[in-house]
Amino acid sequence: MEAGLLNALRKLRKVEQKPPIAVGAKLPDVDVEVCLSSGLAEAAGVAEEAAEEGAPDRITLSLVDAIGDKKTILLGMPGAFTPTCTDLHLPGFIRAEDSLEKQGVEQIALLTTNDVYVNLAWIKNVEECTGAGSTKIAVISDGDGDAVKELGLAADMGFGMGTRAKRFTLLLDEGVVKHVAVDEGMEELSNTSAEAIGKVLPVVFPAAAAVAKAEEQQKTASIGLAVAALV
Repeated sequence: MEAGLLNALRKLRKVEQKPPIAVGAKLPDVDVEVCLSSGLAEAAGVAEEAAEEGAPDRITLSLVDAIGDKKTILLGMPGAFTPTCTDLHLPGFIRAEDSLEKQGVEQIALLTTNDVYVNLAWIKNVEECTGAGSTKIAVISDGDGDAVKELGLAADMGFGMGTRAKRFTLLLDEGVVKHVAVDEGMEELSNTSAEAIGKVLPVVFPAAAAVAKAEEQQKTASIGLAVAALV
């Protein structure tokens, strides 16, 4: 009993890792597993193949290839099914997918140190709980923690949790970091929320945001003309 209490109160351990990734740096070339959620399969144009019996629900590739050259929000979260990640952080981005896309974001990816089976169950659970339908967010499993250590964004979260991804958000374009936001610990969610990132997007991706806004205005104008013609 006494040993258990001491373990629970142990000090946080230092994680051996690279310095934190900074603006202007490229993503590390390290292997991860990408979960093919139903939304991602549809977005990637492989929904029909993914629905076939015996089709894989995950693929192993480098983080660089997983993200590609698109304007991307790469999220890091401490853990699947943990309270803040499940109740606030991930649902916030699922609900904001459309608005973020209108600001020029081409894809959102989520990375945790959970294994691929846990992440597949988690994303399905959150989709059902939010009632928002299938998400297009790409869920990435870094089961060995190699990617977060190369990013310099790993942290010891205490007894029973061990080394996890920090809660972070990277904005990327052509694989290059354009913005870094981090919240320390398991519960803090201020710098990395969908709301906070939405505020910095016009600064980080100004051209993309302007184009997206112009397209939305043109679409709205077209609808207005169509309604006027009917009247």
